[in-house]
Amino acid sequence: MINGSIFFLLGFLAEKSVNSCSLRRISIVLFWLAPSHLLAPLFYLVVEHKWQWSALPTGWALSEIALIASDLFFTFASIPRQMKSFFFSGLFYLVVSLVWLTQEHFRDNVIWPAAIFAVGLLLIGLTWRYPKIMNKST
Repeated sequence: MINGSIFFLLGFLAEKSVNSCSLRRISIVLFWLAPSHLLAPLFYLVVEHKWQWSALPTGWALSEIALIASDLFFTFASIPRQMKSFFFSGLFYLVVSLVWLTQEHFRDNVIWPAAIFAVGLLLIGLTWRYPKIMNKST
């Protein structure tokens, strides 16, 4: 996660370069690397049960909540700036973590695949409408 944070910071610094086209290209590469270096260790903590402080009465752990929250952050942070790397990484880890967590917690419930589908459609709708919601002129 330290690598991901460094890639993230260096990507923003390189993106701000007005004199160097090469640094701006490097920032694109760093922005593709940063989300996976931040989200993969969180997913590992969930899978390996290394960081399991119970956070809710339902038994969800702090690592599971942090993973979902960071996935949603990357997904929605990508929208205003049209950053495909954040969007794809956020959605990929969101889907993987939702499937992992729902299989673990809702193993005997038949409705969980339909609920994931419905939430996915809701997120697609929010992602599609988010720029219009934030645009004050319309």
